[in-house]
Amino acid sequence: RMPDNERLMLHTAGSLALADASRLEAVAYVTPALVATEHHFQRGVLDALTLLLVTRVDRQPVHAAGVAREDVALLLAGPSGVGKSTVAYAAARAGYRLISDDVVYVQLSPSLRVWGLGRSIVLLPEAREHFPEAHGYPEVRRLDGARKIIVEAGNGWSSGAAPFAERAGICLLERDERCSLERLTPAAMVEHLVSRLDPGFDRFAPTIADAIQRVADRGAWRLRLSGSPPTCIPYIDRMVTELA
Repeated sequence: RMPDNERLMLHTAGSLALADASRLEAVAYVTPALVATEHHFQRGVLDALTLLLVTRVDRQPVHAAGVAREDVALLLAGPSGVGKSTVAYAAARAGYRLISDDVVYVQLSPSLRVWGLGRSIVLLPEAREHFPEAHGYPEVRRLDGARKIIVEAGNGWSSGAAPFAERAGICLLERDERCSLERLTPAAMVEHLVSRLDPGFDRFAPTIADAIQRVADRGAWRLRLSGSPPTCIPYIDRMVTELA
């Protein structure tokens, strides 16, 4: 729960956590059982508390996955369910470094950087249809009841040493019958993403446009996805090469 933009409250049976971005402080009281469920504790508690605090120090959250080649990153933006994590995993299998599978944080000062926590990728169970090795990855039930596959770094890909990239462009993902790529103007990218902010991200509506604009100024595209995620990799290569 977020009573306002500055405070986050997390609670489950026997555990309570609070973060206050205005004070740059967080505290959590958690049960041993919650700590033992490493994925829930890491992503649902530690990451959630920490990432709220960093939004106060020039880190704008953008609902996007991020992959990088050397120091050039491509943000894969779009609504929940469009395939951001699946495309990020396909790119990681193709040799890209993972910045994030769902949320990228954009720093504007003193220079542009995009940040993320590229430790793992969370996939839908349907991803097994495209990636046979996913049958060997653990499946967990998230706190909202949804079943997800957890792919940790080291399972055929590496998150790399740096959690950021200093050059970046942005790509809007949409579903279609076949893959296609088109250029977008920065203004069109900003208008599309800012007018369709998912819950939680809408709290940053007054400031997020500037972050998206700065990234889109380097390069902005729309990538329509087919049913097979690996088929989009040549388009990812094309965008990253152009950004470089």
